[in-house]
Amino acid sequence: MSQLITDINRAEMRLIKHVKPLNDRINAMGMCVWWDGDIKEWFINNTGLSQNGISFWLDGRKYKKLMAMSDIELLEYCKNWR
Repeated sequence: MSQLITDINRAEMRLIKHVKPLNDRINAMGMCVWWDGDIKEWFINNTGLSQNGISFWLDGRKYKKLMAMSDIELLEYCKNWR
């Protein structure tokens, strides 16, 4: 069982590292992307750097779409996402 927990934790850390470029971009806008390990979901915080925000599924397509947006488009997308 402890090996399974270790494997899951390692997988989560790889996911977090993969999302770092997106997080760096929106961090500069006063927001963040974060992984909630308890409920196993991604969130974009669109109100500030506290951990509140919008829950969403982040697959490869969604990640590419977000990264392809200009900073203005990304900011508007995150601010208006309800």
